[in-house]
Amino acid sequence: MAAINLVLFHFTHVYVVKFGFSSPLGGEWPFGAYGVMLFFILSGFVNSMSLMRRGKSKDFLAARLIRIVPLFYIAIVANLIICQMEPLSGTPITTPQFLANLTLMPRVFGYECIDPVMWTLQVEMMFYVLLVGLLRFGGLRNYFIGWGVLLCGSITLCPTLDMLAASHGDAVWFKVGTAVRHLLALDFVPMFAIGFLLYQ
Repeated sequence: MAAINLVLFHFTHVYVVKFGFSSPLGGEWPFGAYGVMLFFILSGFVNSMSLMRRGKSKDFLAARLIRIVPLFYIAIVANLIICQMEPLSGTPITTPQFLANLTLMPRVFGYECIDPVMWTLQVEMMFYVLLVGLLRFGGLRNYFIGWGVLLCGSITLCPTLDMLAASHGDAVWFKVGTAVRHLLALDFVPMFAIGFLLYQ
């Protein structure tokens, strides 16, 4: 259901709002955000279960990368070819942007995703790193502490930065806070935490 929801969202609402095209399906389905939320909750559940059952960070990360990277690279190359023929945004893809996208986390290097929908994969990658960090430092066993700290950061830092963006966006401390926000995926921590707690 989450996948169908997102497909409808991208073939209707995104076509109209982002690219200015007429919807191929003749109407708009603006509820895609709920599908993303559900995916992140499912990710919190499935990946917490996978990591805790494996017990080894390297085995978990290897399994995730083997499953994701080959198909991701195929999708990236396909996007590159298609965008060279018919760029949707009117902005050509540069070599640094392409190379940054190969890391699966282009925004860490200051570049946008070649395919806009791939932003969720970057969040997933950060979640894997976060999950491994929690395992290493005992935050999964003592999950009230581990997830509690992250949730406190999510509900305090994110709205504070949003509120101060217009007036302090150029300040060094604001940029540091924003980097922490993205690196810890704080905007999405509540959904991952829900998934983890469902596993527990």
